[in-house]
Amino acid sequence: MPPIDRVFFVVSLCFVLVVPPLIGLVLHDNSVAWLTVLCGGLVAFLSRIEALAELRIGPLRATMREKIAEAAATVEQLRELATSITAAFLTDLIGSSFMGVMSNDMRLRIHDELIENLRSLGATNGQINRAEEEWRKGIGIVYHRIISNEMQKAVKHPNTMAHNKMSSETRALVDFPAWNVASPTEYERFARDHQVLAQDVQSWIDDYRHFLASNEIRRRSEFVAR
Repeated sequence: MPPIDRVFFVVSLCFVLVVPPLIGLVLHDNSVAWLTVLCGGLVAFLSRIEALAELRIGPLRATMREKIAEAAATVEQLRELATSITAAFLTDLIGSSFMGVMSNDMRLRIHDELIENLRSLGATNGQINRAEEEWRKGIGIVYHRIISNEMQKAVKHPNTMAHNKMSSETRALVDFPAWNVASPTEYERFARDHQVLAQDVQSWIDDYRHFLASNEIRRRSEFVAR
């Protein structure tokens, strides 16, 4: 069986040779006839672009394949630029969440749109991971805040001293300057040691573990309300 590009080439040539003359004779419409010639010629050209890429052009010995490669490199550079811009924007976007400038719901929707745009540009999973690296750290800090608040609620015989003590000790679970948060296992160990591993605490720790594994925020409506 001949290659599919050769089949398209032969079919498109037959189209150019047969259809436009018939249109001219039957419909007496030269504009439509010329349009079909152009369309058929374009299909023929595209079907043989790989073969044409082998042609040497002039003394510079530049090939169409090289030009195609250059175009592909330019597109990849644009993807890299889009990745870098998205990473910077997402970092700033999640960083502003600690100042209450915008709702978390709006931040997540903007994030989703940006990542979808990156995917539509053909960005690789590696590029998307780079774009989201600091964003994920910021989401981890939001989970830290939620889990810490739930542990505060689970303190037995709550009073000002107990809350202050718990607040002080939970700060050791996060490095704010570096945006590094403890692992879900460390939160469970901490909550168990302080006898605050209530059901709500465990469920948010499980949600945080799920996010780290899948990059998905469960109970999104509850998450954005915190």
